[in-house]
Amino acid sequence: MPDIFQFVGGGVIPILLIVVVLVLVVAYMGSRYKVAGANEALIVSGRRERGPEGAVGLKVVRGQGVIVLPLINKVGRLHLSARQINVQLSDAVTKQGIKVAVQGVATVKIGSDEESIRAAAERFLDREDQIDSIVKNVLEGSLRSIVGTLTVEELNYDRAKFQQEVQSAARSDLATSGLAIDNFTIQAIRDEVGYMDLIGQQETARRERDARMAKATNADKRPDTASRSRTSSAAERWAPQKSGVARIWAIWLGSRSPKSGCARSSRSSELRFRRRR
Repeated sequence: MPDIFQFVGGGVIPILLIVVVLVLVVAYMGSRYKVAGANEALIVSGRRERGPEGAVGLKVVRGQGVIVLPLINKVGRLHLSARQINVQLSDAVTKQGIKVAVQGVATVKIGSDEESIRAAAERFLDREDQIDSIVKNVLEGSLRSIVGTLTVEELNYDRAKFQQEVQSAARSDLATSGLAIDNFTIQAIRDEVGYMDLIGQQETARRERDARMAKATNADKRPDTASRSRTSSAAERWAPQKSGVARIWAIWLGSRSPKSGCARSSRSSELRFRRRR
């Protein structure tokens, strides 16, 4: 019995302690291992990383994991998924001095390159709710500046050009904050004096006038076709009669010709000669 206790106390307990310590170490390291999701980036601070401008204190991790050491590193998550932001501008002034209200929606996200992610992390890490307000301010300023260079007709008829110019103007301002604009769509444009409604009524009247003119032109062409068909039908009906009249006319002319008269007189002389005999 003493030998058994000596064996247990001398060999098994240290092994069990070592196993327990290893399990605790593995569990702790597992808790410190952070993995970035498909639509997010991990920002690890406290680690000196070499960048294009020299040493930086932020490490960007995407699509993989990293061990975050306690008391040395700090980790934050930055969501990279796109978001839609509604923009409304009620007091933009056109090139003609007409005040218009513009309503649109923008699709914005954090840029996918490391420089954009670092710039966004410096401004929005743990403050992502501020992205919407910053994007609205930038887009409203771009809308105001672009509307001032266009007329109401250009805003109404060429919205694709208007949207592209607003998107191009906002892209550089958003890039400084690490944001990228994917798309910008104008949903509605209205003015206070009803100028755009008048333009729409004029355009509708012009299209209706063109439709009436086209209809009248087609109606003028139809009688010509009908008259041609009636003329051809009458000619076809007259063709047999014409041939019959031609035959009668030829017979009558033949009866009036001198040759036919001589023939009749010779036949009469022959008959009188036979009677005398």
